[in-house]
Amino acid sequence: MGAFPFSQPVGGIHVRRFAAFAGLAAVSAFLGYLVVLLTPDLVPFSFTRTSGVTILPGMIFGAPVAFCNHVFGARGILRVALVVALTTIGWVAAVDATVLAVDALSRHGRATQYLIGGLIGGAVGGGLTILGVGMTNETYRDLAPCAVSWGTATLAGAALGLLDLKDESDFLILFAVWQIAVIVSIARGLARTPPSLAVSVSAKA
Repeated sequence: MGAFPFSQPVGGIHVRRFAAFAGLAAVSAFLGYLVVLLTPDLVPFSFTRTSGVTILPGMIFGAPVAFCNHVFGARGILRVALVVALTTIGWVAAVDATVLAVDALSRHGRATQYLIGGLIGGAVGGGLTILGVGMTNETYRDLAPCAVSWGTATLAGAALGLLDLKDESDFLILFAVWQIAVIVSIARGLARTPPSLAVSVSAKA
């Protein structure tokens, strides 16, 4: 763990580490926003619709999530690949779930549609991202930190209903809010286990 200069806890809380992960998530959000803005049809996919969404924002966010997981003890290329894959699937599934929810609530007001759709999308995307971390890191299998991360992801999805979405920059805000909230909550959950134990457990796997 000494290889990472931001890995030392401050006052019992890994403040610098969380800040670093938040910064990576912000960069990921910006890059994902650029992809959606400039190349929305690049490598599209959907589980439920004929016109899919580009998978690249999910892959981009999967990178800092996998790095966070690595810092807290999950070693190996297969673990990295699984986290990136499930985060990418989570992104596509979240978009699909949001679209389905918004369409199903077409009789309700726009604010209600996007608020509920955002909550559902946040829950779906967050759940799959958290699943990837839990499957690859033995220190992240307690119910409490997973529930906190999932609740955070769900609530952060509500940002969709709070934004006007008439301006393209609103999507950048949505991406940034959700990704930063999710990766920091995951990091906090992983930090509950001492780094030395996390490395020890990973080494035995």
